[in-house]
Amino acid sequence: MTSPLFSLYPMKFKPILKDKIWGGSKIKNQFGISDDSIEKAGELWALSSVEGSESEVLNGHFAGNTLSEMAEIFMEDFLGEDIYVKYNIDFPLLLKIIDANDYLSVQVHPNDDIAQKKHKLKFGKSEMWYVIDADPGAQIIAGFNQPMDKQKLKKHIENGTLRDTLNFETMSAGDMIYLPAGLIHAMCPGLLIAEIQQTSDVTYRLYDWDRLDEEGNSRELHVDAAADAIDYDMKPEVIRGFNPQPNATSKMIDTPYFTASMVNLQATVEKNLEIIDLFVIYFSVSGSFELHYNEGKIEVNPGECVLVPAMIDKVILIPKTSAQVIEIVPK
Repeated sequence: MTSPLFSLYPMKFKPILKDKIWGGSKIKNQFGISDDSIEKAGELWALSSVEGSESEVLNGHFAGNTLSEMAEIFMEDFLGEDIYVKYNIDFPLLLKIIDANDYLSVQVHPNDDIAQKKHKLKFGKSEMWYVIDADPGAQIIAGFNQPMDKQKLKKHIENGTLRDTLNFETMSAGDMIYLPAGLIHAMCPGLLIAEIQQTSDVTYRLYDWDRLDEEGNSRELHVDAAADAIDYDMKPEVIRGFNPQPNATSKMIDTPYFTASMVNLQATVEKNLEIIDLFVIYFSVSGSFELHYNEGKIEVNPGECVLVPAMIDKVILIPKTSAQVIEIVPK
C-alpha cells in the first residue's frame, strides 16, 4: 500500500564495487566509479537485493533505504501485481557490470530447483551478457566443443584436460548471449560486460586456471556440485552485431525471467508503462540521459540504472549525450 505522505518515484542506487582477483581498472576509467579500498574492481553491482550486498536508494525521500525495504513497504505498487504474486517481496533481478581483466573461473550456476533444494534460496542463476567493450580477439567460454557427460567431465578434470573440451567464442562490442542455469561458461580477458541475472550469488567453480591468491592459496572448487548442475545437452547461442534502431525500443533477449531491450537514445523518447504494470529498469551502458516523470527528473550516467516503480505510468527519456540504455522488464 502506498504511503499517504510520500509517493513512489524513479530511484537511483548506490553502486557496489567488488574486488576480484581477475578484476581491472575499466570500471573506474570508463564509468568514473571507484573505491579506494578496491584494488581490482572486477564487478560493479548496479542493483542488488543479495543479502550482505543490498543496494541503497540514492535520491529523494527514501534515500538510504534498501531495495528490499522498498519492496517490503510498497509491495505491488513498487514491484507490480504479477511480480508480487509470483515472488512476494523478493526482488528477482541483479544487475552488474563486469571487467574481465583476467580469466574468470570456469563455472556453472544452479537452476531454481537446485537452488531451492540445496541452498534454500528462491532463485537459481540464469543470466545474459551484453558486451559493452572488447579487446580484439577477446573470448568467452560457453558450453563444450564435444559430447560430454558427468563421467567424462570428471575424467578430464582429473587429467587436467578440461580446457581442451571447452567451446570458445570470440566476442565484440554489441554481441550478447543468454546463459541459462546449467550452461558451463567463463569470461576470458579483455571484456567489459553488462550482466542481467536472477537474484543469486551461487557459483560452482570447476576450474580456476591454476592460479593462486596473494597468500599462495587456490580458490575453492565445487566439482561435484557443478557436475550435478550442468545440463550436458545445452547448446549456447551467441547473438552477434546487435544493431538497435535509433529512438526505438529494440528487443535484445526474451528469457523466462526478464525481457531486455535496447533504447538507442538519440532524441527524446516517451515510454508508456501503463500496459506493462510492473517495475521497469533503465540501465545506461554508455552515455547519459535524463528521465522525466510527473513530479521531477533524474539524471542517469554511464554505469548507473534507474528503477521506475510499477505505479508510475509514463516516463520521458531525454539524452544528454547519445546513450545506449538497456530496458529491463521482469517476468
